[in-house]
Amino acid sequence: MKKSKRKNTAVEEKLKAIERVKSGAKQVDVARDIKVEELSKPVRLSQPLDKAVTTNYKPVANHIYNVEYYKKKKEEGNRTRADKQQVFDMLFSAFEKHQYYNIKDLVDITKQPVVSIACSRIK
Repeated sequence: MKKSKRKNTAVEEKLKAIERVKSGAKQVDVARDIKVEELSKPVRLSQPLDKAVTTNYKPVANHIYNVEYYKKKKEEGNRTRADKQQVFDMLFSAFEKHQYYNIKDLVDITKQPVVSIACSRIK
């Protein structure tokens, strides 16, 4: 339905442009007028709905991925500080494999809090 209206308006605009040319207007002026008319039209138009929207999404308190994350976090528990020598051994074995690590990767490898790794790294 809309396409036919647009086609009709395009045809009407071309007819108007032909009439302007016949009346003595320059092609540049006609082209400019057509361009201005095209730019002044709204890009998006509102559409009337035939029927009411029935697909309403209800809010969810806990999404599945949040529940899984909390279960995993609960199973791991809090990270506790291990003996300093054990942490150094884990760090040295990690650095034997690769030369550079992010602090997040070191936390995952050693299962130690960030603060304990940072303190052992500084001293």
